[in-house]
Amino acid sequence: MTERPVQILVVEDDIATQTLIRDVLECSGYLCATVGSAEEGMSVLEMLKPALILLDINLPGMDGVTAARRLKSSPATQAIKLVGMSAHALVTEISLIETADFDDFITKPFSYKALLQLIETVLAAEQPGRPE
Repeated sequence: MTERPVQILVVEDDIATQTLIRDVLECSGYLCATVGSAEEGMSVLEMLKPALILLDINLPGMDGVTAARRLKSSPATQAIKLVGMSAHALVTEISLIETADFDDFITKPFSYKALLQLIETVLAAEQPGRPE
């Protein structure tokens, strides 16, 4: 029996960054969908059922921290792994990210090798309350 590819949702408002991330993920064997806002991301969750969301922090409309808090507070989405992305790694932003219960965080610009390693690590991490 073959394993199904892992679905990743990229929530990023910069089209060039979206495209680059999608290309890297797809070349690495992941299924990848991209959206430009947290609101769009929320609207496709039920259809996509992603295992992981790469979530930009600074988005138009609902920001990534607010979206993460909503995702982690809902029983339907709390198991989805969340990786925050931001070009601004300020102490105040990192503090907000920690309180929003992201599984991990990466600062832009990043190497795609580092991104892929981070994704593998986050996906392999044990879910709280579930045996390994």
